[in-house]
Amino acid sequence: MIAAVPFLFSGIFLSRSIMVMLGLIKGPVLHSFEKYGDDERGYNGLLYLLFWMGAFSLNSGIWMARLSRNVFLPMESLGVILMAGAFIAYRQAHLVHKFFHYPRWYFELEERTSRSERRRIAYMWLQLSRKGRLIYNSNDFAFNQWADLIIVSTIYIDDYLEGQAASP
Repeated sequence: MIAAVPFLFSGIFLSRSIMVMLGLIKGPVLHSFEKYGDDERGYNGLLYLLFWMGAFSLNSGIWMARLSRNVFLPMESLGVILMAGAFIAYRQAHLVHKFFHYPRWYFELEERTSRSERRRIAYMWLQLSRKGRLIYNSNDFAFNQWADLIIVSTIYIDDYLEGQAASP
């Protein structure tokens, strides 16, 4: 029974990672925009996907080994390979960002917005109600319209602040 807890835990987070990659959950990706600092680390979805696939494979291999009284199953070695892939994805994040373009809405948003606009979108996401988040999670078109409204307001606020700073 105790072996089922990590199996279920990794299964839940694996399904969450898959939903993020499919674009059905936008919160974790938008959370990566909130960070301040010199360099902006993009969202590395492949890292989380490989890590949780590896954890799920390891836990299912261990669980099946306990049930079948077999010491070694291919699921465990697959889990180790996937975990090694997650480590490589972590170390080579710039290559992952260059070649792995999922979720699609994230890369489209990144191409057409500046860093301050993405940060403002991320902080406005926190202000949305749960129902609003559910609507925008499930509908990319509505999310893009909402993001465009945030971008327009960012441009307006930035222009307004620059005008005030110029006048004495």
